Amino acid sequence: MPFSPTVKEEALIKSKRSCCICNEFCGLYSYVHHIIQEADLGPNTIDNAIVLCDRCHGEAGRYNVHHPIGNKYSVEELKKQRDKWWDWCKNNPLVPPPKHPISIKPSTIFLGSGKWKVDRAIQIHNRTTEILYQVWTKFIFDTKEVIPEDIEIKILNMKEQLELESGDAVISGDIFNIIGVDEKGNNSLYLQISSINPNEVISIRVTPSTS
Repeated sequence: MPFSPTVKEEALIKSKRSCCICNEFCGLYSYVHHIIQEADLGPNTIDNAIVLCDRCHGEAGRYNVHHPIGNKYSVEELKKQRDKWWDWCKNNPLVPPPKHPISIKPSTIFLGSGKWKVDRAIQIHNRTTEILYQVWTKFIFDTKEVIPEDIEIKILNMKEQLELESGDAVISGDIFNIIGVDEKGNNSLYLQISSINPNEVISIRVTPSTS
């Protein structure tokens, strides 16, 4: 059974509808996640609830033990992250949640179609005072006029040193991108930037094929 409306409401209020992992405000797209999964007999109580954004919910809930990548969120870590964030929200009732460390502008671009396809630029900004490593950006294509295979991604203000192609993956200097399908069946292109310096803005050129 899912959480009751009362438990969901309490968790959402405690977290200010913000993710307990990355602290990003997620509004309507807030997920009340079972720390111990229902399949593992996790209870539908507030102690077993954590509010997550779409990205962190996907990372916390989908981990392939037969093909591990990175480190799985443990029950103890999720509870500590949640309690730390709930304490912050309780002690700062009038303070808005901190900004997400990364901003991407614009969030939507139009690449045109046919011979009218055009280049677009996207800026990824590290808002923090620390170097951020392995920054992932996801591009979703909501039209059949442009598909991920037709897209060339180039970081304009980084020196490219290496280019290697392997299947659907491309590594080019500080860039790594891979084509895939997300959990909702959308054609997607995932871009990883190896690192972004404090307060640095990375400019990305998105170029569609005109063939």
